[in-house]
Amino acid sequence: MRSPLTSTASSASRPASLIPPFSYTVFNPPLQQRLFKRIVAALMLVTAIFCLTGCGKQGPDSKLVKRAIALEFGQAQVELSQQLRTKVPTFKIERVAIAQQTQLRIEGQAAYRIQGQYDASVKFPDQRYRQENNDFDVYLQQQGDTDNWRLAIPQEDKGTASQTWQTYILTDPLAKST
Repeated sequence: MRSPLTSTASSASRPASLIPPFSYTVFNPPLQQRLFKRIVAALMLVTAIFCLTGCGKQGPDSKLVKRAIALEFGQAQVELSQQLRTKVPTFKIERVAIAQQTQLRIEGQAAYRIQGQYDASVKFPDQRYRQENNDFDVYLQQQGDTDNWRLAIPQEDKGTASQTWQTYILTDPLAKST
């Protein structure tokens, strides 16, 4: 009896372990082409989604919202200190959690109404306290196609039924002057 290794018989008569493995795609080229087309289509779809969401800015970031809250909080502290005839306390806005962001227009400019909660720590000369989970509701107006933003505060005009806006520029204290 001959050994399977020295057999001269065709590959069909050889044991299965001696038949060289072939890739499935060798026997089915249309499957390989379809798989390649699907992979290319998926990559194009992922690229398109990335570009569409990455190209358009989705409103102000949390750092800008924090500055807007700090401006409103600071104005309230100044008014309160004037009424009480005390020194204006120092404060820090610590945590900002945005719950809702709605796009709108204020006086023809793109704007956002942003709602959520924040934490603040306030320091008086003789005491310090922390305010947690304060609700906020701010309006931020974008200045044209730039990265400049303004805090917009609605003002009711009692003489007419129309609403006007008082706006304040939001500057980044860490930005470099040019």
